[in-house]
Amino acid sequence: MTLNAVARRARPAHADVAPVPKRDAILRAAIDVFAGRGYFNAQVADVARAAGVAAGTVYLYFKGKDDLLVSIFDRTMREGLTDSRAQVADLRDPRERLLRLARGHLARLGQDRNLAIVFQVELRQSTKFMERFSSTLLRDYLGLIRQAIADGQRDGLFRADIKPTAEVCNVPRWRRCLSSKFERDKSSIMPSTPFMGVRISWLMKSVRP
Repeated sequence: MTLNAVARRARPAHADVAPVPKRDAILRAAIDVFAGRGYFNAQVADVARAAGVAAGTVYLYFKGKDDLLVSIFDRTMREGLTDSRAQVADLRDPRERLLRLARGHLARLGQDRNLAIVFQVELRQSTKFMERFSSTLLRDYLGLIRQAIADGQRDGLFRADIKPTAEVCNVPRWRRCLSSKFERDKSSIMPSTPFMGVRISWLMKSVRP
C-alpha cells in the first residue's frame, strides 16, 4: 500500500472501509506531523496522537523519531523506484524516458503535499540522517536517469561530451530548487505550476537542438 493510499484510507468516507494497518497509519501521521510542525519541533507523542494510538505503540514499530524519518524516505524511494521502472519500461527514446521520469517524480510528490514537504524540505535539513538512508534505493533510482543519458549518447541524441555519472550527480540541484520552492510556499503543488517545465528543461539541457 502506498503512502498516498494510506492518506485516503486514513480518512474513510464510510464506516465499513477496512482499517489502515497501524504501521502504515503511524507513518502517515508522521508525514503530516513533520510537514505541519517541522521535523525538529515534532515529538513522537504528536505522531501517536495524530495516528490515534498510544505513544508506546509507535515504539513497537519504530525505534524513535529518527527511524520514522528514515522509514518515510526508504518507503517513498522504494515506491518511486517501482513506479519509475514501470513508467519507462515501454519507452525506447531516451528523451521521452527523461521526461517521463521527471514528470513521474513531480506527480508523485504533487499528489501528496505533506509528503512533498517532508521529502524535499525536512529531509534536506536533516542531513545527519542521510548515512542511514538506503544508498541502494537511491543508486538504483538515479541509475534510471544515468542509463537514459548513456542510451541517448549511444543513439547520437545527446552531446558526447556529457558524462552520464557526472550529470546524474547534478540531480541534487533539482531537489534543492524544489526545497527552496516549498520553503517559500508550502501550499503549492508542483505539477500545477510552470516550475515543473523548468525542471524538465534542466534535465533535458544536454539534448542537441
